[in-house]
Amino acid sequence: MQEMNVDPDGRFTLTGRLKYRYGEKIDLPDHIKTIVYFIEAMAKAYSKYMASDGKLVGQEKANLKKYIRELLKSILILRLYLSKEYLDDMYPESQELETGFSYSLVLDEADFTLSGNINPREFNRYKTFKQWLEESVLPLLKEFGNEIRATLKDGVLTKEEVTWLNKTLDKMLHTLLLMDYRITHYSMRS
Repeated sequence: MQEMNVDPDGRFTLTGRLKYRYGEKIDLPDHIKTIVYFIEAMAKAYSKYMASDGKLVGQEKANLKKYIRELLKSILILRLYLSKEYLDDMYPESQELETGFSYSLVLDEADFTLSGNINPREFNRYKTFKQWLEESVLPLLKEFGNEIRATLKDGVLTKEEVTWLNKTLDKMLHTLLLMDYRITHYSMRS
């Protein structure tokens, strides 16, 4: 995956390759477990790095960024799958969130282009990695877990439920893009 390009007005573009082709079936429970795994592994790596010297530098930042990128790709795959299977959307677009975040996603074979807008002031929302994990990632994961459990109870996903899930996935994409940018362009405190 390339670096995310962001202009001063907050327009961004991110390109990369997914282990997914449009229209492929995925095992939904397994894919959700993969997302949870990456979040837990990232939190564990962060704890380990903080225990050593209390700083995030060099290779530690690079390793955390790899987790962020894997999460981004896993969420994009889930977003594409849900949109295709349940909403018959070829290329999902977010509903603009209250933060001003919006995006469009295009997939060509396995290559994707994610482009959109982020309010530039949002890049300073989380001053530390710990704050980001505790105030954004973990609550969103819990919200998504509660939503997916509720929607899968009857074994059927409706269009309304998928729209609801996609909104939470969009929030997760937003927070991951913020931290991806921040960890690349700013020095990170614990």
